[in-house]
Amino acid sequence: MIFNIFTKKFKTLSALALSAVLITGLSACESTSLSIKESQLNRIAMPVFMLKRQIPVDDVSVVAFERVHDPLQVTQIYIEDYSRAGDRGLYSPKNPATPVALRLAAQDGSANVIYLSAPCQYMRSAFMSQGPADSCIADYYKEGPVSASIISAYMQALDNIRRYNGVDSFVLNGYGSGASVAAILASQRLDVEALRTVAGHLDMTHYDDKKLNWSYEGGLNPLDSAKSLTHLPQYHFIGQDDDVEEVKIYHNFAQAVGPTWCLRHSLIPNADARDGWVEQWKALRALPLDCRADQQNRGRAPVVDLTPVPFNPATLDIMDDMHGRGKK
Repeated sequence: MIFNIFTKKFKTLSALALSAVLITGLSACESTSLSIKESQLNRIAMPVFMLKRQIPVDDVSVVAFERVHDPLQVTQIYIEDYSRAGDRGLYSPKNPATPVALRLAAQDGSANVIYLSAPCQYMRSAFMSQGPADSCIADYYKEGPVSASIISAYMQALDNIRRYNGVDSFVLNGYGSGASVAAILASQRLDVEALRTVAGHLDMTHYDDKKLNWSYEGGLNPLDSAKSLTHLPQYHFIGQDDDVEEVKIYHNFAQAVGPTWCLRHSLIPNADARDGWVEQWKALRALPLDCRADQQNRGRAPVVDLTPVPFNPATLDIMDDMHGRGKK
């Protein structure tokens, strides 16, 4: 009898001890993972003089890397994709394995370049309890990757950037889900001069990481505000190696914008939803970003620009060099 009681207590204490070890181990692993991710971000941003800053948004913050040399010039804003984790219709953003938007920003030689993470990215989550990231995700992502709360967070971040850096105007560059945010922000702000998207999700009723067929009820859709972008210069880049549905999604957006001389798009060879953009970004960014309603075009209907873009494997991204990518 006494032996049995002792055995049960021993098993209980052992289980508690094992749980404590697992929780401590997972917490330590997560801290290590965040440290590695932060080192990766710094290795991309620091060589091009982009400095990290936490921008306060409500009760959380957005991670920014900034380089502002001339406040009188337009500022290039790069908005990160929200990599998806989870299933059964539950949306939970995770830290991107490769921060493509930051890598694109590092290729931009403009005087003013600022990278913005997604809300809740690069925050510590919890195991068997609520951590900062868990609470943040519950507040911002219950309606999917683009909600009114998400747009409000970025509006606050851009307002903060204006005050902190003394800048007056932006060009928004959105990658993946960040393209949806960039398009909606551009439709709501008067300080946005132009818009670029890369592998963008511009019709959220068709957005899903794998099947492109799932709708987020209650979330925001760039299609609903596309009409107000008719007179805004914009260029949308689509990977030629990507799913054909991505082209359909873009055309849904283009039809919602309506006839305009300000809308361009290109199918980019050797690029898909994730790869091929950093290597070609300098050439892509140099393409015209303006409206073409000049004397020559008056009286003619707007046409779609399908200018071919040559593939250029050269890259300054040291993360590629570290892993041997981009080398023959």
